[in-house]
Amino acid sequence: MFILMKNYLRKSQLLLALVVPLLCAVPVVQSAAPAQAQMIAQSQQEAVRASTVKYLQKPGLPTPVVDRITIEGRYALANWLQGEAGGSVALISQDGTWVVKSFGGGMPTPDALSQRTGIPLRVARSLMQRQFNTPAPTVSQNTAVPMTISAAEEMMAITIPNQNTTQSAYGGRLRLYDVHIAKMFEVTHFLCKQYPGMSEQMWSYRAGGGSLDMGSFTISCNLASNIASAYGLGNPERTAIQRSMEEGGRRMEVYQVPILSITGGKVSRWLNFTQGFRPLR
Repeated sequence: MFILMKNYLRKSQLLLALVVPLLCAVPVVQSAAPAQAQMIAQSQQEAVRASTVKYLQKPGLPTPVVDRITIEGRYALANWLQGEAGGSVALISQDGTWVVKSFGGGMPTPDALSQRTGIPLRVARSLMQRQFNTPAPTVSQNTAVPMTISAAEEMMAITIPNQNTTQSAYGGRLRLYDVHIAKMFEVTHFLCKQYPGMSEQMWSYRAGGGSLDMGSFTISCNLASNIASAYGLGNPERTAIQRSMEEGGRRMEVYQVPILSITGGKVSRWLNFTQGFRPLR
């Protein structure tokens, strides 16, 4: 009995000597997996950034800066800045290479993004929500707030019902004031394209249904063009203009005016711009 017990103890000690090192090694293997995944994610981010910069880089232009990337499987969105210009592109991984799929100026709906790039609609929705931190399309893309635009000779006017122009336009950072200034630039840029001989547009800005004078602004066609290039133009928005007639009366003119793409990181830039864009009086 003693001999059998002794042999049993020896076998148990041998078994423990084999098993314990294996058990000790398990945590090391498990902890390596997240680190490896992180390295792969960083590698993908760098590949997306490099492909975006290569796509945008042109002779004589500043080096593009990619400031935000969202990846889901073999699909990605990247926000970029290049001097005063900025925008976003989509990318699809093909045979291990990230290929840029431009979807035009402004921010499309998930449906439009899917149609223009071939990204599955479910993925397009997820990418846009994560990339821009809000369900797409973002409300800041839409400038359709209550206002009346009128024109008399060389002067145009924006009249709004609100007395407080500092309140949020859509529940975000953009104020009503910022949206109204954007509308002036959008209409000016549109008219400058319609009438090549035009050099500038003067604006009167009134709040409280016309009782509050917010000042007068002059926007040159050159400045309007620079702003349109810097922010990009999104989907056209129905814009009605009440134009006074020389013989008396008014006629309503309705245009489809592309709106500025003030989205993502460009919101802060627009807020800084409107703070420095002062009325003439």
